[in-house]
Amino acid sequence: LIQALAGRGLPVVPESTRDVWRYQARIGGPNVVFLGGTPEQKRTYFEMSLALDMRMYDDAAGISGPVFFDRAMPDLAAFMDFFDVPMPAHIDRAIRGHRYHPGVFLAPFWPGIYVHDPERLGGPEGAAAQEAVCREAYRRYGYESITLPRVSPEERADFVLGYIARH
Repeated sequence: LIQALAGRGLPVVPESTRDVWRYQARIGGPNVVFLGGTPEQKRTYFEMSLALDMRMYDDAAGISGPVFFDRAMPDLAAFMDFFDVPMPAHIDRAIRGHRYHPGVFLAPFWPGIYVHDPERLGGPEGAAAQEAVCREAYRRYGYESITLPRVSPEERADFVLGYIARH
């Protein structure tokens, strides 16, 4: 979906957790979230993701019109819940203080299109479980979840843009 929107010339923001994973891989650092690690190592991973999220959020503030985030800060709360990492007050404050549109588009887990890649080490069972955790995190932070239809990325882009035009 994010690639389909970018292909239409719309501004998009990548997923920070994947960027952190890539940076860690480039320097031989651990991908502690999926491969184990101490709670402190996991929290550090999320701290790095939060820093990137805050920078990307600030960068997007200067763009007129809608900007499409692959993932937003409430996803960090969901991942912290999923990986049983306690939520520090400052991360909660950051998530509460950086607001997105009240309606967020969530892609349901779809086994038919699930693709395993080097950055997605949790497997399809993890991806399916993360959907519910993400939905709950967005609800907790005051967002309405809008479930994307199980259609092609181009049709999903049409759905998103149609929703925005109507609202």
